Amino acid sequence: MGVLKELKIKDLVTLFGTSCGIFSLVLSIDGRYLYIAGSFIYFAMIFDLLDGLVAKKMNQTNELGKQLDSLSDVICFGAAPALLAYQAYTGSGAFPPFVLAIFCTLYVTGAILRLAWFNINTEKGYEGVTTPVTASILLSLFFIDTFYVYFSDAGPLLGRIMKYIIPICMIILPYLNVTHFISYGESIRTRKNKQLVVFLILIMGFGLVASILVFFNHTIVGPYIYGLSVAILVMLVFYIGIGVYNFLKKKRIKK
Repeated sequence: MGVLKELKIKDLVTLFGTSCGIFSLVLSIDGRYLYIAGSFIYFAMIFDLLDGLVAKKMNQTNELGKQLDSLSDVICFGAAPALLAYQAYTGSGAFPPFVLAIFCTLYVTGAILRLAWFNINTEKGYEGVTTPVTASILLSLFFIDTFYVYFSDAGPLLGRIMKYIIPICMIILPYLNVTHFISYGESIRTRKNKQLVVFLILIMGFGLVASILVFFNHTIVGPYIYGLSVAILVMLVFYIGIGVYNFLKKKRIKK
């Protein structure tokens, strides 16, 4: 009963997010509703945001919550997106299943390294991009590939390209998790940079809307999901660009 006594409200919010990640894993294993599996990863991101807000508003901090948050992120933003991508593209013919399994392993390993380093790093800012960001990139690409057929201006060439791009991204994204060529200051880690925080919330808001729309008639909502996914991807690339700019600026100041 000791662990139950240690749980705080923010930890329960974290566990709701973890449940979304586990549900995504189960749906990916089933294989019939991969777009719903992707939507539950976005739902997990919302809970990941909410647990921080709850902790701040209620002044709740504990070591158990820190461990829960990291373990939840590994499931929701490491294992769940990797399994989703494996199930979606293992039969595409672009890469053999064994090679795709290696890509998935690299993706999850990058997430684990990122979270472990974030827990012990004492610097005021942080380097690399967070696991929700890399998961969002992978999901936006997956939704683009899934729903482009409902968008009249997207040709069949896009589908043939995406089955190569998404697995290759699973090699690139883990590097983004751990690279020092992307950096953000203390203001983003402490959520004091209001503009950038609002920007990230807007990205998650778009993802939430797209995730809700997948439960409706795809013939009607498909173009909107596609458009939202493209918007998310563009904003995430811009966000990474800010991190690269920060690194170059910091390097120039040191010189």
